[in-house]
Amino acid sequence: MNNLQIGLLDLGHRENKNSLATFQQILDYACAADTLHFSRFWLAEHHNTNPFAPYTNPEIIITLIAAMTEHIRIGAAGILLNLYEPYHIATTFKLLNNLYNNRIDLGLAKGIPSNHFTKTLINNEGPRNFHSKLDELYNYFQNEDNLIKEKQILIPPFRGIVPDLWYLTNSYKNFPIVIDTKSNLCRSIMHGSQSLELEYEKETLLKQKEIYFKKHGIYPKISLALAIILDTDLRKAEKKNTALNTLNNSESSFITAIPCTYKSLYNLLHDFQDKYGIDEFILYDMESNNNKKIKNIEQISRIMNLQNI
Repeated sequence: MNNLQIGLLDLGHRENKNSLATFQQILDYACAADTLHFSRFWLAEHHNTNPFAPYTNPEIIITLIAAMTEHIRIGAAGILLNLYEPYHIATTFKLLNNLYNNRIDLGLAKGIPSNHFTKTLINNEGPRNFHSKLDELYNYFQNEDNLIKEKQILIPPFRGIVPDLWYLTNSYKNFPIVIDTKSNLCRSIMHGSQSLELEYEKETLLKQKEIYFKKHGIYPKISLALAIILDTDLRKAEKKNTALNTLNNSESSFITAIPCTYKSLYNLLHDFQDKYGIDEFILYDMESNNNKKIKNIEQISRIMNLQNI
């Protein structure tokens, strides 16, 4: 079990009442994660009316973090593809990946914004529109020669390394799409009130990974995303969780978190590694104080022995 890896997810939420201060704290958090040997640092895309939100689309902050770090993979989790033309996403993320030594992850989500204005930027096809755009994006990344020859389309740099695609989901029902687009998959158990009650589906995952291997000659990367509330005392962590669930805010309303101590988190992740058949976990720490968030990942890195992975 010493092959377990841990990445981090950041939704841009801090206790600050200043969006630029939050922006700086995200940079500090990401740099600490790089030093502490976390595998990935992903930033979510959200469009809401919180006046203290530091960003909506994470493209710019991904660029900054990639320039300030050395080893950790940086990415979006995920880009709301329904809002954008795949050509724009392809040109942006392929260039970023080649500027930053193949360290960029491109996570893609089917979600749509909740506010009316942003909804008007997309059509009403929903997930079907998402999957057609995903196919188009895959074509931009994997068919360079044909695109130039037949359509005079170039996604610079020519013959450069394309970013890893990640399909973000809470189940394996669309795994055939993951296979067709040579994507990786991150399964979330943090979105929705019933998310922690879903089946592990370890055997399903193993079968789909073998199908993927037969087509591409490699196995997909698979990760599991979960939200946590940490404290040295489990009862205090549970009280924090209860308090968050009573809040009517954009963060707590759609996230299901697991209260943990550092030790119980260690046990939980190794238990999940066995039950889900997954070796990488993406943690979202619900703590809103940035200094405490950094202290938490220091303790996680130590107890999980990340420096030796």
